[in-house]
Amino acid sequence: FPGILELLSEIKSRNVGMAVLSNASGGYVRRVNKAHGIDSQFLVGLGADDVKKAKPSPEGLRTILQDHFGIADREMQDKKTVYIGDSISDGQAAKAAGMIAIGVTWGENTRETLENANTFDYIFDHVEQLAAYLL
Repeated sequence: FPGILELLSEIKSRNVGMAVLSNASGGYVRRVNKAHGIDSQFLVGLGADDVKKAKPSPEGLRTILQDHFGIADREMQDKKTVYIGDSISDGQAAKAAGMIAIGVTWGENTRETLENANTFDYIFDHVEQLAAYLL
């Protein structure tokens, strides 16, 4: 998606840690990140088979935050942790984990679908909007 690579680079340049969690298999997640040249942007990339329970369970997000970033559940709001996703299960997992849930419409679902789910704190239609919020 236009602007994503630049956004990832800018976030990393600000020493903000990033990770990937997908309901696809972990091996697939890591191969896709590597094929797109973005694997070095992320501290870790996990899939459904790398965690005890897939999304919408918050298990994977909690595992990433605790095991890879050293952030305990009670610290998530203080650390302003966010999860960005394009599916309803992404919003459900983020909210259950105590994170800020950001929905994006350039993936699996439309704005209307994401809004009707009532699981996202913010929904963005363009990478520039997401960048303005994050940066």
